[in-house]
Amino acid sequence: MLLDATQLDLLQRTIGTFYGGSQEQIAAADRALDEIRGHPQPWCLLQQLVDGGSTPPAVLWSISLVEQYLKRRWRRASGEERMACRSALVGLVLASAAAPGGEKVVTQKLQHVLALLLKAEW
Repeated sequence: MLLDATQLDLLQRTIGTFYGGSQEQIAAADRALDEIRGHPQPWCLLQQLVDGGSTPPAVLWSISLVEQYLKRRWRRASGEERMACRSALVGLVLASAAAPGGEKVVTQKLQHVLALLLKAEW
């Protein structure tokens, strides 16, 4: 399930509000983000956000979705889904590590999620 440019922009703004709004705004953003939390292929969403030059909070939020996927749904994932997730994460880790001036916290979080994936595979 890929998002179009308008949906990605809305997602970024919603995540920004979730991390920096008033109590009422945070609650509304949290409810809006519930729909995305169950994304069937969160690594695709992460890839879209990274490719679109999204803000670090949006990327970190989507990384957390992949982390939850690995913890809760990895064992039930098909071989094709596992391969797609693995390929996306490896590519993102390599690109993030090679990017000059990249967000260190994003790189570290991506590396952490890749380690979780390797642990799940073991």
